[in-house]
Amino acid sequence: MPLRRLSRRAKDLVCMRHMALCAYCGRDLCDAFEVDHINECCSDDREVNLVATCALCHAIKSRHVRLGRDWSRMRAEIDANTEMAQGHWRNDEAHEIYGRLPAWLRSRVSRSDARLYRIALRPDTGALDIEQFRYTPEHPRDRHSGLRGV
Repeated sequence: MPLRRLSRRAKDLVCMRHMALCAYCGRDLCDAFEVDHINECCSDDREVNLVATCALCHAIKSRHVRLGRDWSRMRAEIDANTEMAQGHWRNDEAHEIYGRLPAWLRSRVSRSDARLYRIALRPDTGALDIEQFRYTPEHPRDRHSGLRGV
């Protein structure tokens, strides 16, 4: 069975979402970063299951999981670092936050990628209420102004 791998673009977008910081230790990542599947299921490529990480933290976490050790502290770090990165994306302008990414990552992702991710983080305002555009006559009697029974 051949190994299935994430594309370079998918990995770069994961790194962009995490502000080029390791999801476990919070250190700056270089262009040799790795992407970890949090739940260790390599076929689960959902955005919430992928984090950018340095090689050392990725190896430590994978070893903990393989040996059945408690890695809840590392999981808490993922949640905290992800929330911090998302806070930056929500609060800063897309062009400002894009400028804070390292040059090697800016050469791989575009300003449009940054804008799209920032838009995706906006709170859902719900579906458009189309009923507000429904035509209603000003007077109820205007509805049946035609002749009946003719």
